[in-house]
Amino acid sequence: MKKLLPFLAAGAFMMSIASCKKDYTCDCSTDCGGIIATSSATTKSSKSDAETWCSDSESSSTVGTTTCTTTCSLQ
Repeated sequence: MKKLLPFLAAGAFMMSIASCKKDYTCDCSTDCGGIIATSSATTKSSKSDAETWCSDSESSSTVGTTTCTTTCSLQ
């Protein structure tokens, strides 16, 4: 049992590192007819969840003849 305990502790430590959540910032830029606005937001999550959250913030819409496009990148 004494020989097995270090391996169990190491395994638990590795699992806790792999599943930890970090702060990720999503920087967005919106271009609406030549007028550019920037914004950023931060989330505490896994990297894959943060990537999905950030990409879901991207959009494009047209009102009359003006097209507004929002592009985002995860930092």
